[in-house]
Amino acid sequence: MNDLQQVVDLWRRGGHADALAACRRLLDHHPQRIDVLTALAQMLGAARRYAEAVPLWRRISELTPRDAGVRRQLAEALMAMGLESEAIAELRQSLVTDPQNHRALNNLGNLLIHSGNAAQALPLLEKAVAVKPDYASAFNNLGIAQARCGLHSAAICSYLRAIELNPQLGLAHLNLGSLLHQLGRLEEALASYDRAVVLEAANAEAHNSRGTLLLDLGELNEALSSFQRALACAAPPPGAIAGQAIALLRLARPAAALDALGTGASQGRPDSGIEAARAAVLLALERPMDALAAAELAMDLDRHAAAGHVIRGMVLLRLEDPLTALAEGC
Repeated sequence: MNDLQQVVDLWRRGGHADALAACRRLLDHHPQRIDVLTALAQMLGAARRYAEAVPLWRRISELTPRDAGVRRQLAEALMAMGLESEAIAELRQSLVTDPQNHRALNNLGNLLIHSGNAAQALPLLEKAVAVKPDYASAFNNLGIAQARCGLHSAAICSYLRAIELNPQLGLAHLNLGSLLHQLGRLEEALASYDRAVVLEAANAEAHNSRGTLLLDLGELNEALSSFQRALACAAPPPGAIAGQAIALLRLARPAAALDALGTGASQGRPDSGIEAARAAVLLALERPMDALAAAELAMDLDRHAAAGHVIRGMVLLRLEDPLTALAEGC
């Protein structure tokens, strides 16, 4: 058994710290050994120590400039660190060498979607599923790109294909539900959300989306439960705070709704949706001046959000200022 194999076996048996130390000692004696560099980079990535893995992948890439797989793994480490522009550059370069690599095509498409370039992502993801027709993750990302480009029927087909290939892919159920909700197909959307929250029980966005739909359907108690599940997850979206308050308000519990809104901060930042919900609650509590202040804060935080304008208009009507209320769209 060679020296590196012993290190790998140690890692597989759970001796992670010892394996990393042994691999570093090997590298001290053989600084140009690509297999040792690769093993160390992979172990650091598996331990989510991406900041340490990235310099190793860069070093390997310099030693093997035509190895597209190395660039792809470097890009994946950069993605994990949130360095999207650098990851995009590495993936583009890897595809020059290996234009049929389905993982690189899918990862680049995914990054382009998240950077607001769905139209650029579309041909890459179409190519990814053409190269690997059983690639569920790529079909899910293709659906996202199609939906953002307004190709709703095609997006539904892509999500359904992703689910057919991998029925346990919770994100595909969530994305399908979101699109069906947007298209007004509420009962179908609810079925997709129901499946998503079973498969992704720790996904705050799935619970929040389900709660928002249940509010639309008038299922207030069930909506409240969904928002509360979202808030119990790590990093819940601000919509869950606002949604919980609106559910409580519609259940004729305005004081509880106000308490649920707390300080109005989401992850330490003020949020327009939370302040618009606060304005609605304060208006229900017959505190129109406080409601007006909250609505104006909501508008200051996001001038394009309709809720702040609508609530401000309602407050102004209550304050008998109909002309200004009309300007707000009421």
